[in-house]
Amino acid sequence: MMRNIIIKYLSTSTKDFKKIYKLGEGANCKVYNIMSLNDNKYYICKEYNDNAYHHIYEEEDNLKLIKTNNNILPKYYKSIIEDDKSWLLTEYIEGIDLFEKNINNKNNNILLNEKNIKPILKKMINCIEECNKNNLVHLDIKPENFVISYDDNISLIDFGCSKQFNDKNKLYELNSTRIGTYTYCSPEILYKNLYHINSDIWSLGITIYGLLSKEKLFSNLEINNPKKIYKYINHLSPELQDLLKQIFVKNPKERIYLEQLKQHEWLNN
Repeated sequence: MMRNIIIKYLSTSTKDFKKIYKLGEGANCKVYNIMSLNDNKYYICKEYNDNAYHHIYEEEDNLKLIKTNNNILPKYYKSIIEDDKSWLLTEYIEGIDLFEKNINNKNNNILLNEKNIKPILKKMINCIEECNKNNLVHLDIKPENFVISYDDNISLIDFGCSKQFNDKNKLYELNSTRIGTYTYCSPEILYKNLYHINSDIWSLGITIYGLLSKEKLFSNLEINNPKKIYKYINHLSPELQDLLKQIFVKNPKERIYLEQLKQHEWLNN
């Protein structure tokens, strides 16, 4: 069946690249750092399973929407579809993800607090804002998908769950079996199979909580009734509690929007 795939994808062969090391693995694909044997440049490669190669097309379309010239979102390189494998290639962004740096790193002696997380959070917000400018909702916001470089730049990666939008006030049908990481997903995704531009705001709130607390994330019952989350944040400053309470709102249309979040008192003091 895959022999009938559009020929344009076959102009480059997977044999033109060398796998350097494996970065991770999901339900449908494995992720590698690879090197071109033609020019020695490095790329990120998603290698999809045989029965999941069709996921490449939507992700490719979404990545092609990204028109930014800065390095906070990945640049699409190319797709390669062959009989036995399907590859999606994006530029290589060097660095370490925020989960490894701040949560999973037992050698990290610098604990995040409300003061030193703010510069990091502002850069994460810039990434989400850049997505929105390109009419994309990322839908898999979590520490693992933010890469911090050695010069402290932060980039947002992995657009495998991203969706397009054209009206920031509208709820859209998800129409996909693929959703982001369960514990970071918003109520509208988990329980209604809908997404909204503010679905990423919910996930950002979970990310803030996770980076500060390094505790387990919330249960299904708590996600479905966000007021049950409040007991976990009552040790935080009143200003941050106020922000998180505006984030953890069940109805995405009533959730704080990115523009309002950027102006919030806690973030700017």
